[in-house]
Amino acid sequence: MAEKFLGLKFDADAMIHLLGVQLYDTPLAMLRENVQNAYDAILERMDREETFKDGIINIEVVGDHISIIDNGIGMDEQGLQENYWTAGHSGKNNPESRKAGVVGHFGIGALANFGVCSRLEVNTMRMGTNTRYLCVAERDKMSGAQFPLTIQDDNTASYGTKITAILVPGISITEEQAEAYITRYVQFIPIPVTINGRAIKQKQLFVNKSRPNSESVEGDAADGLVRFHYNINFLKYQPLKPEIHITNIMYNNEFVRGRLFLNKEENEIFGLNNGFGISRVGLASEFYFGGVADFSFLEPTAGRETVSRQSNQFLQQILFAVEAEWARVVSRYEIADTYRDFLVYLNNHFTLELAQKITIGYGESDILLSTIACQEYAFYSGNNQSTKRSLASSGIKILFPSQEQPRRAIQLKYLRAKGIQEKKDKIIVTPIDDNELSPTEFLLVDDIKRVIEDDYIIHDVKVVLAEITMEVNVRVIPNDKGSFTINIAREYDEIKNLLNNRENYSLYKSLIKDFVRVVLYNQFLEYIPKDQKERAAYINEALERRREELSYEYSDVSELREALRKLDKGEISGDEFIKRARKARQENHEEVLRDNQIGDVGSIVKSAADNVEQPAKTTTVQEEQFLYVPQPPILELDENTNKKILIAKEELATLHGHKLFLAVSPNYNREHRSFMYLAHSTKVIWSTHRIIYIFTDQNNKTSIYYEMALTDRLDERNTGGETLVSTTIVTKNSMFVPVPRALYEYFTIEKGKTLKFYVHFEKV
Repeated sequence: MAEKFLGLKFDADAMIHLLGVQLYDTPLAMLRENVQNAYDAILERMDREETFKDGIINIEVVGDHISIIDNGIGMDEQGLQENYWTAGHSGKNNPESRKAGVVGHFGIGALANFGVCSRLEVNTMRMGTNTRYLCVAERDKMSGAQFPLTIQDDNTASYGTKITAILVPGISITEEQAEAYITRYVQFIPIPVTINGRAIKQKQLFVNKSRPNSESVEGDAADGLVRFHYNINFLKYQPLKPEIHITNIMYNNEFVRGRLFLNKEENEIFGLNNGFGISRVGLASEFYFGGVADFSFLEPTAGRETVSRQSNQFLQQILFAVEAEWARVVSRYEIADTYRDFLVYLNNHFTLELAQKITIGYGESDILLSTIACQEYAFYSGNNQSTKRSLASSGIKILFPSQEQPRRAIQLKYLRAKGIQEKKDKIIVTPIDDNELSPTEFLLVDDIKRVIEDDYIIHDVKVVLAEITMEVNVRVIPNDKGSFTINIAREYDEIKNLLNNRENYSLYKSLIKDFVRVVLYNQFLEYIPKDQKERAAYINEALERRREELSYEYSDVSELREALRKLDKGEISGDEFIKRARKARQENHEEVLRDNQIGDVGSIVKSAADNVEQPAKTTTVQEEQFLYVPQPPILELDENTNKKILIAKEELATLHGHKLFLAVSPNYNREHRSFMYLAHSTKVIWSTHRIIYIFTDQNNKTSIYYEMALTDRLDERNTGGETLVSTTIVTKNSMFVPVPRALYEYFTIEKGKTLKFYVHFEKV
């Protein structure tokens, strides 16, 4: 049998398209890659020639010609062939180059130019030689063909390389565009860069200790495996505008080559490698720091849209350690008491040490928590003004925690940790017996109980209407079954509102869910055992099928209506009605799926559609409380929708003022649905190519990183980040998250248009 052989071949045009057009699709990206190569060449020459100190990079932009000229180490014939003109091979992946601190290592070489160039001219001479090499390649003639190499004698010692790229017709950049773009990448390198003979402005990273009325702190710190030296300067008034410079970093007793500079002037942290710009890094900063991360371990993706996941995770550990030290530093100053970012951090990472400079109300003024003597003081955490007045006039040293979060949570944690006595209202609760309730009141209590048990995975909860003194509307107390009892004032306006809407079952059901989520949830949260919170995700997943089996639809209420009719006519007693009602509510009812109005939140969240009398926004105190306290989702599990974007016509309190909601990806919905059932916080960060959501659970132990890589880029000026009031909408088959107001226009899709992006997510 004859034996034949097949060979592996490469299509030059396809490779050019793959490595050139897709990765470096603009002349600006091409310029950046060539400037980086020039910088690497200078670094290598400086490492090999100790007397060489005059490295420089010159950029020339003239019409469709772009030239990058360096006086670096240069190339010989072997370097040209094996490294520059061979895709996939890099001459920088060796100990000598890494010692010199080179940035590039992908080995794409000349192909980085042909995404936007029709012709490439290379003029180079290797350090220590007297031979100059010149070669010219044209994109249209590169398919398997060779191009000539001109060799010249040159005794000038003018080592280095000049790359001249001629752009394809229809593509161009101006000098101003080139300077504005490349400045971001070269502003921190120690090598001068010029463009058409004019020097590009460069910067140095340092803490400005000369700022008037500022405080400077320097020292060494350790947090876990991370150790470092820090220089910090901040203003002694709000806003603090801290500047933090981190050097001499050690991780697990090994030196980490690099430094970190943080401030509040930048809205993102930009990654550098040996001073040269890489890309922004997607870090979660609890103090919302921006700045620069200059580390040799930062590895960009090929298209430079982000850094590698491993790089990002390592840098995140360093940032967490730095922020922990910044919290310790600022906690020693009285300014910490009014530093909002610090208060949020302290609430999430509470220790008695960090809370020393936080104040609490005492009489007509405030005192420091650290000055409180356990045996001399007591505190009252309620908001009943008559009780406050009585306690204040009793002669007791009484403390009054704030009603605003997160200050209140911090104060209560401190007081309880120190064993300070709590003075409670003498609230008298008189439960109303079931037989004394009207039929509609009975059904309402049962509805509230079912929502709490089904939506929040809580068992043995008891809900009762009661007469409650001290004008208290809701009183939650532990019960003998290891759960709790929710006592709700019978005359509470919210209860009357629910009863008044009982005939509109669709609205009625939604209003009950909102009542539990907005009014009751924060009341019974503290009574949920900690281990139950941590196991809630697992329990949720285990009960998914059971939840479906127990779902019911209010539109099928024939038996209850018949019982009500007979009760009204006196044909059955109140006890008989209650028995029939209990039996009817235990039976399964068919779910009814409704047609949705296109993109209308009201088609999913019924209270948002029908309760037109609700206020336009929550109060400032409510907004602040919701903003920093993880919130449970809006559960509409009987709704099925194929919509990807939901829009509200008005800013409604039910939706915390959000007007636009985006569906998460089907894979995320399937994998992390149980996580989103839990109360969680929502942070969003966005820039030209990325929108990143960070969802964090109520214990601040687990976060989900949800990243959208945009194919239609955001306006370069539209970058930012903010914490949103969590208002996740969960339907039977989808989940929707709120969109920051600054991104409304981006997600407004015109008729006939599409919006495409790629999603990546993982648990942190």
